Amino acid sequence: MRPAELSRVYELVASLKGAPKSYFKNFATSLRDNSIKRKYFIDIEAELSSLDAAAWVHLKTNVRPLFMRGEKVRGWQAAFSELNEAKAYNFLVRRGYTCVEFIPRRSDIKTPDLRAKAGNIDVLCEAKTINRSERALLARKQAIAGSVPNLLPEEFFTKLRTTVERADQQMGAYSSTRDIKRIIYFVINFDDWLHECIDDCLVQISGKRDVFMMPGLEVVLEVKPKFYSATSVSPASHMLIFTADAPWRPSPKID
Repeated sequence: MRPAELSRVYELVASLKGAPKSYFKNFATSLRDNSIKRKYFIDIEAELSSLDAAAWVHLKTNVRPLFMRGEKVRGWQAAFSELNEAKAYNFLVRRGYTCVEFIPRRSDIKTPDLRAKAGNIDVLCEAKTINRSERALLARKQAIAGSVPNLLPEEFFTKLRTTVERADQQMGAYSSTRDIKRIIYFVINFDDWLHECIDDCLVQISGKRDVFMMPGLEVVLEVKPKFYSATSVSPASHMLIFTADAPWRPSPKID
């Protein structure tokens, strides 16, 4: 695959200046030899190429250090979670919001990832990724066979609820104005690596919306379709969008 076909991905690679422990060591060869990895990066490039110049500079600057050194158990997960912020940016653009931009990070307070406009209404958006459990990662690393769960464990909903609460608090700390539209954009990676039971999982999530929804929020969940990680094609992701009826109110601080 020519660098021109993955122009922003290769721009990110070049910005690392050949760091010896970078994720991108022998990148071109791995793309040539691994069709699934090639598919993943074609999809990533599609998201990155849709960012305007300022948004791309912001995201590239933030993700570079995360591709310099992987974690022991989760590898490069943090870097790819950071790249998912491009998905949230593009979602806002597709929904017709204007003035979409990343919010510069501050040292004194955690900020939401994005802000935009819906007419005269301000919009805040926090992008979050819920990744596979450490149990699932270790089992895969150790090649331990296991059954495919067709129901999500309660731990998943606990994590989803806690993440929603933290994102709400983060947006509230940035602005407590009550008429701001507040969106949390999730990318969900289930323990079921192939997402074979995705239909059951989506039904279960919809049935438990009261577990994780909070007043004044719109919660968007993007989930890869069945067998996405095992095929060379890239069908569209499933999207679940939940909107709270009650108006927003400040949430209690979470330690």
